[in-house]
Amino acid sequence: MAARFRLREILDEAALGQSEFARAADLSFATVHRICTNATAQVSLETLDKILTALEAKGLRHSLD
Repeated sequence: MAARFRLREILDEAALGQSEFARAADLSFATVHRICTNATAQVSLETLDKILTALEAKGLRHSLD
């Protein structure tokens, strides 16, 4: 079973753009876009940590379920 990323849904609910989030997470726009569109098969732990840290800093809920 492949992982399905919900980052786009979380950003949409918060009215937060991918570019703004990429800057907040210190990631490239391309990386954030690939994750938002589920066009990547894997995400490094470092990238995941940056995403979760940025979500928390923005006060956004996330789940690893």
